[in-house]
Amino acid sequence: MVGGFVSAMPAPENGDLEYLTIEDVAVLLQVSTRTVREWRRMRKGPPGFRMGKFVRYRRSDVELWIDQLPKDDQGD
Repeated sequence: MVGGFVSAMPAPENGDLEYLTIEDVAVLLQVSTRTVREWRRMRKGPPGFRMGKFVRYRRSDVELWIDQLPKDDQGD
């Protein structure tokens, strides 16, 4: 584990088994943890869930959310 982030590790064969923290999602998406928390509050970002008092995200859910974002035609 590098820097304590799960996302620094290769994804397992079954991505559903890898749980990411808010910090991991922020690193993966290159945004601040504040942005991830705000998206969660507004129900705008990738779907997360609670494990006790902690918020977690399935890597596969985050990747699916990314794939479903509108494509920017001007980025070519």
